[in-house]
Amino acid sequence: MEKNNGELEEILVQVTSTSQVYYTDSQDCQHTDDFEVTVVVHNLCFPYSPNDNVLHLKYYLILTSKSELYPASGKEEKLGKFKTVSSASRSILGTLDSQEFPANNVAPERIIKTEQTEEVSSITDTDQIESVIENDEKDINHVGISTEEVNYLGYYSSHEQLMHQLILEKAKATQRHITSMVTKGMVHCRTSLLWNKLVSHDFVLTYNEFIELKSLANLELLSNIHPNLGPLLNQPVSWYEGLAKLLLLKYSEYKRSFISPDGNIQHYVMLHTSYDGAFMLLSIDLHMARGDLYAVYREIGRYEDVDVCHAYQKQLLDGFVNCIAFYLWSGMV
Repeated sequence: MEKNNGELEEILVQVTSTSQVYYTDSQDCQHTDDFEVTVVVHNLCFPYSPNDNVLHLKYYLILTSKSELYPASGKEEKLGKFKTVSSASRSILGTLDSQEFPANNVAPERIIKTEQTEEVSSITDTDQIESVIENDEKDINHVGISTEEVNYLGYYSSHEQLMHQLILEKAKATQRHITSMVTKGMVHCRTSLLWNKLVSHDFVLTYNEFIELKSLANLELLSNIHPNLGPLLNQPVSWYEGLAKLLLLKYSEYKRSFISPDGNIQHYVMLHTSYDGAFMLLSIDLHMARGDLYAVYREIGRYEDVDVCHAYQKQLLDGFVNCIAFYLWSGMV
């Protein structure tokens, strides 16, 4: 969406339909209706600031009845009921706070009063204008102190009551959906960032960052992929340490090593030569006196060819298993 100043602004719009809703009017007559719920999400962080670590979103809900798409031509003769509606009285200041306006803007009420003063008195002196603004501030603050809540009666038909209840439910569901969507987006972006650092030669992934990536990625034990290897992989830690040396030699240009500060936990990563969506992992824990072998996968992208990705993953896995089989065979002869 293009703004008046030519800048682009992103707005997300989602339209969904609800199932049939049943309600009863004031005369106990059953009715059904379908609704369309339109969610408009607006990003308030535009233009983007690299120093802002908070995502500011504003969303709107538009509830449309499919049975009443157009305004009625006449007065609707349906019974409803009066309901008490609470609202804060809107004085000159209303709900606006002068602190919410930037330094280069003035509250709307203040602008109106200044313009009226200029039309009547033709004030051109700067000191006089400032004195007028200061007097307005005193008046506005005085009015703001006496803000009270006022209760009034509003007339709601049965259909309006249904829509009011439905839009409140949809508002809560939309808030949960947006929160879930943002949370998943944070996890996805963080995973991609750490994964790209892992496969890149220009950046170095720290040990703590690798542990975080390990918790975000999809891990699968090699013994679960190839159950026949399970008994053969039941080896002491010294065997896994020897395997690590062979793997580091074989994958000399496509390896990564991550060792804990105390040196008791070691992770060795083996990458594919031309595919960065998976890697093999050898983990050695000297505290537990055990070693584990994993295949680690990243979620396949929307525009990636699934068959090609699976072929690369199989190629990486087969090469890793062949290296393990060679090490097992060399230990027997």
